[in-house]
Amino acid sequence: MHLGMMLGPQYTDEGFDARGSNLFHSALMEPTAYQAFLDTGEFGDGTIFALRFYNALSELSIQKSGFLMGDFTLTEIHLKDSKQFQDGFNFYLFPPGTEKAPPLPLPNDCVSWHREHGAYDGVFAQFYPALRDKIPSSDHN
Repeated sequence: MHLGMMLGPQYTDEGFDARGSNLFHSALMEPTAYQAFLDTGEFGDGTIFALRFYNALSELSIQKSGFLMGDFTLTEIHLKDSKQFQDGFNFYLFPPGTEKAPPLPLPNDCVSWHREHGAYDGVFAQFYPALRDKIPSSDHN
């Protein structure tokens, strides 16, 4: 299930730099987990989110303005597993060509940042149209 896409999001005061090396972030969720979320309002154990990163290109071929997706750079897996992870979830990083990866060592900044700023259950649901209006919270910031 495609949740949404972002171009060059920044979580600091630096702001967007159209000339910089910005990335497209494409967020995906396993379809049966998405349906379970719609049915229950919860991200159950085993829920997998994938954030795929692509370089942003401009002025390619006949394109004179705007951005398009360039080369794939990384997949970040966000796995909900309360039995395995004390905070309920963790992250795995898969560079191109990687088929296996260990979870990031805990504690880590990714889990902390998501816990602090995710709109619902450590997930940045506020950024994705397919989740934003379905999270059981009135705070979508």
